[in-house]
Amino acid sequence: VVAVNDSMFGPAWGQTLNIYGCVTCGFGEFVWGDARSGTTTLNLYSNATLTLKDTLALGTAWWFAGGSNVVMNVHDRAQVNTVWLQFGGRLNLYGGTVNVTGDFNTGSATDPALEGGMDSDATRAINLAGGTLVLPAGYSDTVQDWIARGIVLADGVPGSVTNVVIDETDTNWPDRTVVKAKLATPTLNQPVPAEANVTPGAVTNSPPEKSR
Repeated sequence: VVAVNDSMFGPAWGQTLNIYGCVTCGFGEFVWGDARSGTTTLNLYSNATLTLKDTLALGTAWWFAGGSNVVMNVHDRAQVNTVWLQFGGRLNLYGGTVNVTGDFNTGSATDPALEGGMDSDATRAINLAGGTLVLPAGYSDTVQDWIARGIVLADGVPGSVTNVVIDETDTNWPDRTVVKAKLATPTLNQPVPAEANVTPGAVTNSPPEKSR
């Protein structure tokens, strides 16, 4: 168990952080990396939890322009809880749940989530590959906009009304918007196929699940 009173800055600059247990932050976590440093990676493995009392900034920051080279991989039964998610990088939901209670900010197609950043839809991807994205109530239109912009993927291919489920009546998450992919077979902890040739950007493969 790791408990941070305020905020955690990192991983950053091409670092990798693997979470196997429980991490909580009294404010938030800020994750960034630029093109020269290599991809910054945040992995939540099976049954891990990351709880942020305010903000997760993934690939965007108001004090640094160019930090969008980030990927977050969420594996089976892992859970991320945050109020605000400022989003400029890539999120792979191979399992588990990302639970956002306040706002999931993706900026616009050409503009950053936070002023001063350099993220855009060319750097963003939400890959639903066996996991669940839980958003505030009334988010259906927003998710449809993300699909139209091309930043929602279903197991590595562009999302559409035929392969993405948006549910505002899920009894497990009352008064919330629950988003999943329709998958032909369950996909747990699997990398996105390289041949998918996804746009926008390439979705970074998740490392294999490690045994402890």
